[in-house]
Amino acid sequence: MPSRNPAYADVISGFVLSALSVYIVAQALSWPLFGAFGPGPGFFPLVYAAVMLPASLWLFVRGMRGGYVAPAPVVAEDDPQDAPDANEGGGTQAALATWVALALSVPAMSVAGFVPGIFALTLFVAKIVFRKKWLNSLLTAFGVSVGLFVMFELLLDIELPHGLLGREIFGRR
Repeated sequence: MPSRNPAYADVISGFVLSALSVYIVAQALSWPLFGAFGPGPGFFPLVYAAVMLPASLWLFVRGMRGGYVAPAPVVAEDDPQDAPDANEGGGTQAALATWVALALSVPAMSVAGFVPGIFALTLFVAKIVFRKKWLNSLLTAFGVSVGLFVMFELLLDIELPHGLLGREIFGRR
């Protein structure tokens, strides 16, 4: 039977996220929750923190109770290809790759614009991080890009950054 020692990464993450949630609630309550035309500046941070706080507390408690113990993979003895790859970095490498891609995509969006930038970011995460097939990755990136464009530019009438290239195409700032 696997041991159930505290999962320190979950405990620390849960504690830090809980503290961040409490800070967000305190800040959000200092801003108006509702304005004359709908939600005020404190509404969405408060909702975000209200979702994040119980989730982070659950992560903290789960870590204190020993974390999640995954069952051992079943491997056929006669087929070494079914064995888990010893070089797989797991979630840490995927999270790091996603953070690096996000950090690099922000300045790239100032040149290319938001829609091409989010397309490239989503394509990278789907294809490289999650190792999906090319068609699935392209369709996902296209759907996310078009969906965000339609939601912000057309439905909400909020102009997304068009970048240096987009200024020539769209004729906007």
